[in-house]
Amino acid sequence: GRDATWAKGGAPPSWDDISFIDAAFDIPVPLKKVAPTKPVPVQTPAAGSKAAGKANAAPKPSSAVRRYEGTVSDSAGTTVQVALEIEGGTCRFSTVPDGRLGDVRSTAGVIPFEQMVTRAKALRVSFDKGRVLYAAEGAHRSGNLKLAVFRLQESIHGFKSFDAVTTEKGEKDKITPGEIFFPAESSFYAIENDQGIASGATLVCCDATDEICDYLDIDLTGRRLRWLHAKVQRKSSEAAKKAAAVAAAALPVGAKAQKAALKAMGSLKGSLSASSLQEVVGQAIKNLAFLRRDSSETEFTKEVDRWAETCELAEPAKIPRVRRGSKKPGDEVATILADPSVRHEVAIVVPAYSKKRLATEFGKIELGTADQECVQMFWLLSGFTQACLEVGVTPLIFMRE
Repeated sequence: GRDATWAKGGAPPSWDDISFIDAAFDIPVPLKKVAPTKPVPVQTPAAGSKAAGKANAAPKPSSAVRRYEGTVSDSAGTTVQVALEIEGGTCRFSTVPDGRLGDVRSTAGVIPFEQMVTRAKALRVSFDKGRVLYAAEGAHRSGNLKLAVFRLQESIHGFKSFDAVTTEKGEKDKITPGEIFFPAESSFYAIENDQGIASGATLVCCDATDEICDYLDIDLTGRRLRWLHAKVQRKSSEAAKKAAAVAAAALPVGAKAQKAALKAMGSLKGSLSASSLQEVVGQAIKNLAFLRRDSSETEFTKEVDRWAETCELAEPAKIPRVRRGSKKPGDEVATILADPSVRHEVAIVVPAYSKKRLATEFGKIELGTADQECVQMFWLLSGFTQACLEVGVTPLIFMRE
């Protein structure tokens, strides 16, 4: 990240690059309880103190530590044993032995990667067949899973136009210099051309390194703003990957290797990966605060000024940020924000996922037969919808049919 760097460390087996850790934890890790609970020593208050009096009047049982273990592996077969120790409202993540996942180095010093995960609570643990979740936001329990699943599915919408998508904005080496449109196989093209995804008369592409969203869909007549956040996981077939690797190995030194051909999302089963949703969900939740800014604030006017430019992340194309409608979208947004009846909608756009498949898999949660991968995704998406509802925003989740 910006404040810290990862470095290889620990006794083998270990990974040479943090991308291997990402891949190993891409699917949930099943854990089993491996040791009986053990009492934690309870501190005895000093004699005569008020705390001592309370302790004598109402003795409480000591807390207990529950330990769970499992293993994670990468595609090359490197396996590392991991463990969780849970005590009350805390959860400690570790490896067996400690330090197998490298170190995190920052100005504050060097700590094992696992210790950073524990401190930041950068993990999600589900219990009781998905009914209970432990995460950075706290511990959560769903008393009515059937209702929770129903409400989440109300926010999910499927679109046929995502079937042809292979990338988010298009492959840079295939974009024609001076092009003013996103490629037809990109999710940005689908957003711009499917009225169900973005129906407003004015549409602005806000994509940047410090974006507030990828697109802002503006409906002046209906006093509605739809903030869209898109993310596409590029997919190649194993055969294409192997062919590209063989071709790359035969190239002379310094020659540029050709990438494996990408698969259209419509040819895939539909992802169940929770980790692949983390970035787009996190971005959408983080930028909820921007929705309530006054149009005169510096951060808002800075964003509006950028709309007069071309998209900076699609070189060598020259794609205008205002994709359709008003040449002064900032004025329209200011008018809408000044209306107390303004309606905000926040959508995450994830073409790698299928509404039909999620409906089938989510139906297994109440029965306790859903894969842990699906359970984690359910909680992640539920967290997104709840965060939106808490600030009066309508949550939307756009994917394939």
